Amino acid sequence: MEFNQNFSYDISIQDIFLATRIEFDPEIGCAQFDMCFDRGSLTVNLSYKGTINLSPDQVLLCKKFQVTILRILIENNMDKLAIGVDKCYLEGNLEIDYLLLPAIGKGQIHWLAINSVNPYNITCKFHQPNIWTKSGLVCTCKLQGSLVCSSHANGKIYFYITTGVMELNGNSPMELKSGGVTTYKKYYEQQ
Repeated sequence: MEFNQNFSYDISIQDIFLATRIEFDPEIGCAQFDMCFDRGSLTVNLSYKGTINLSPDQVLLCKKFQVTILRILIENNMDKLAIGVDKCYLEGNLEIDYLLLPAIGKGQIHWLAINSVNPYNITCKFHQPNIWTKSGLVCTCKLQGSLVCSSHANGKIYFYITTGVMELNGNSPMELKSGGVTTYKKYYEQQ
């Protein structure tokens, strides 16, 4: 599914793959439609990209990724997320009708993003793990482009996709809402 964003917003829409167990009718496999919102519209282009064969382990990983993303969007509650993901993953039911998978560019599945639901399983050949996560130590480069959940001192939980992680450390400058600048380390020491 290729998206053309016809409105401006802080984030941009990324293309996704819709993987199904059955092949769509040719009319559906090359369709285009617009989704209208108060900000503008989103043009959706469906185009057939071919067949992909996934192992049972890959299907379960993709299923866990999909459930995680959808739960975050629908519930915005980490307690409910953990229950839903565990149920989905442990059932092991491979007979699903579809998977929504992130894309890189115009034709590749973004496996690093999918693997981000299991960051402790991602190993790096080039760096030592140096960031503590709830799941343990992981390498900074493996968190690039990953979905992150971060709780803050004010009790709020934020979800975001990491970008620019390799350039950051505790002494990196952090812009404050008040217009000032401090380091991440100093900011969180004061909280």
